[in-house]
Amino acid sequence: MSEPAGFWRRLGANLLDGVLFLIVGIIISLLINDRFVNTEPYVNVLSFLYTLLLPVFWSGFTVGKRMLGIRITKKDGRNVSFGNMFMRTFMAGILYALPILISFIIIAFTADDAVVELLFGYDSAIGDGGDMVGVLVPLLIGLGLSGILLLISALMIGVRNDKRSIHDFIAGTVVVYGQGTETR
Repeated sequence: MSEPAGFWRRLGANLLDGVLFLIVGIIISLLINDRFVNTEPYVNVLSFLYTLLLPVFWSGFTVGKRMLGIRITKKDGRNVSFGNMFMRTFMAGILYALPILISFIIIAFTADDAVVELLFGYDSAIGDGGDMVGVLVPLLIGLGLSGILLLISALMIGVRNDKRSIHDFIAGTVVVYGQGTETR
């Protein structure tokens, strides 16, 4: 098996992919509207599909990973499958985002209608007069828990010999240095 890729190389590849999607978002915005507008929903869907599918069809690479000479493989070194990438992308995304999602649900059910309208852009038929503390506490807890999970993943990449993070364990994958010569 190839040498596992470390934290900084993986972060750099993710940042390069992020810049790519910033550019894609601007282009989509200009094509749709002849001016820059919020294209976040389109870009989020494209980014998800890119992260999910491109490594399956391109030997574990995304553009950022290819530029930095790393790729995603199964633990045994074989190319990733759709199932691996689904677990890595979708399920791990849920894991990292779930605390924030739960905090938003709590806010929607407990916060004052004016606060819900300000945060979410619609009037809550459920809110019963909570105040800003009722918004900040769940939000900070959700952000804190998500941050802790991300920090644990980063530390796992930094200190473990196999450099596997939480989402690598969920999916049975590892990010390695390599050019992608393995077969399915």
